[in-house]
Amino acid sequence: MVKQQSLEVRVLLDNQRNQFDLLCSAAALARKMKVRLQGLFIEEENLLRAADLSLSREISLWSAQERHINGESIQRMLRANARYKQKELEKVAREGKVEYTFEVIRGERTRWIRESVNTSGVLFIGGKNQALKRYQHLKYCSWDKAPLQIIYSGSPASERALKTAVQIAELNKRPLLVLTTAEVSDEIFLRKQISLLLKKRHVTTVTIEKNTNGDVYNALRKQPIHMLILPSDIEWTHDPEQLESLLRQAHCPVILVR
Repeated sequence: MVKQQSLEVRVLLDNQRNQFDLLCSAAALARKMKVRLQGLFIEEENLLRAADLSLSREISLWSAQERHINGESIQRMLRANARYKQKELEKVAREGKVEYTFEVIRGERTRWIRESVNTSGVLFIGGKNQALKRYQHLKYCSWDKAPLQIIYSGSPASERALKTAVQIAELNKRPLLVLTTAEVSDEIFLRKQISLLLKKRHVTTVTIEKNTNGDVYNALRKQPIHMLILPSDIEWTHDPEQLESLLRQAHCPVILVR
């Protein structure tokens, strides 16, 4: 098995909603793996460039009045957001007794994620939609927990992703859904591998489904998903358009595992 070098759990802290729970999950995983937690905040270059255009305006939600914005005002806002995210990280890391670092990066979000796929041990990326309301989790008078879903291709990276998914499922007390790709030919081996990983672990339910047509996006829409875990060597994580489409359509946090 390939040994991961300078392993750490990284979490992308940006302006997505409901990232506190994501941060707590990342911190819990870092503690379980006995590695450092690294928080990252991206200052979007495209946003800063757009703010300097003469037509750029901000419209108040309350008064509907326009206000001219520029790169300097956006920079101040981003720095304030970065300080807030850093404080959140410090709080969670302190309470979880996890070593941590924080870094601000200037760049383009999707490009940075694509370039970091092969350098991050585990990378947490926040989802874009709000969490489901409580009544949406209610099913037949009982709380129905959305599962963690992993895309499994049989590669060494997907084996590590599966191990990570089992750990997260245990920490979050969530069921686990393993979605296999066309590359997986030996389902019996996969089931044995999962059984081995589940020894002495408290994962409620594990389901294995075949994704025969290769349409991951339709598979993501079938049911609410708590988190999506992906091995970093899946081809479309290296394609800018496909990666952006995935991050836009996955209404849940995405975890990339090298």
